[in-house]
Amino acid sequence: MKEIIQSEAAECGLACLAMVASHFGHSVGLRELRRDFPVSSKGSTLVQLISIARHLDITCRPLRCEIDGLPEVKLLAILHWGMSHYVVLAAWGRSGRHLRPV
Repeated sequence: MKEIIQSEAAECGLACLAMVASHFGHSVGLRELRRDFPVSSKGSTLVQLISIARHLDITCRPLRCEIDGLPEVKLLAILHWGMSHYVVLAAWGRSGRHLRPV
């Protein structure tokens, strides 16, 4: 998975989608997503991210779980962390979760 760092505070969702897309072989960058799917200054909603993912032919579904339920989540996953920031959950290790914050 290619690491993509957001350049604007409100584009963490787009950056996460770009990283997940790269994992699945899509060559879509943050600049292209920003151009094709502009977000407000408040960022992306879950509905918007699902719509963009489907446009990219990425199958997804929203889930709600607590931290202790995360080991059951199929990876890669985009988490809405603290209800204010999107991050990619890339792997689980002995010491716990490995997040790819952007």
